[in-house]
Amino acid sequence: MNQKMNGEKQRRMRKSSMVGVIAGALLGISALPAAAAPQPGEAQMYTMHRGKSGCFTWSYDDSGWNSSTVYYHNTCKTRHWIQIGFTRQISDAYFPVKAGEKGHWKGDGDVKYVWDAPAPS
Repeated sequence: MNQKMNGEKQRRMRKSSMVGVIAGALLGISALPAAAAPQPGEAQMYTMHRGKSGCFTWSYDDSGWNSSTVYYHNTCKTRHWIQIGFTRQISDAYFPVKAGEKGHWKGDGDVKYVWDAPAPS
């Protein structure tokens, strides 16, 4: 019977030591310095860009590594031409957008600019 009591006592001691190890680990994690967590006003991994040019409102984020997608909306009641420049493309995206139309355009690299461009002559 004495051996049975020793066995039970050892199991309880192992359980309590495991609980202590787990609690210590959790306390250690919560005691990390506040500098490890992102602080308000610090730079994020990416930035959302929004703007307006003439009849177009547009947006994109700079999270893409190889490409960027610009989302646009023609807010005017007439067709307008949009011009979007990308850093890794030789020529700009330049195309007409119907009145009230929303859409998107994906290009190579970062966005350089988005303009409400004049119609071709």
